[in-house]
Amino acid sequence: MRRTHQILFTLAGGLLHSALSQAACSGAPVQQEADPAGIQAFVQSQQRQVLTFIGYSGAGYQDEAAMLALAARALDGRDPARVLVNAGGTAEGIGAVYALARQRGFGTLGIVSTLARDHRTPLSPCVDRVFFVPD
Repeated sequence: MRRTHQILFTLAGGLLHSALSQAACSGAPVQQEADPAGIQAFVQSQQRQVLTFIGYSGAGYQDEAAMLALAARALDGRDPARVLVNAGGTAEGIGAVYALARQRGFGTLGIVSTLARDHRTPLSPCVDRVFFVPD
């Protein structure tokens, strides 16, 4: 098998595994409204660094498997006991990183506008805590 096909199968398998992991996540995240100072106080109380993934949400990704492969590389070598993963809070787009992070034992948090709450935007089932920041 050519290397290109191996990579594609590996990425497709990872995407399927991520989708299954997302399905395995259950429960609602802790949700609270907070200003930046409140979020900073929470993070400091956790005594961990925050690794933030930024990207598209509702627009999604043309190649989600490639995005998840890059996210996996960013998580490689990081200690889940020392790092919290932040990727917005919603289930769509970059929020797919939450399942990957949870699978690897990372704590997760999200920071979104109160508009997401007001519009009932679905949150990721794999995020532990979501902060809603007033616009």
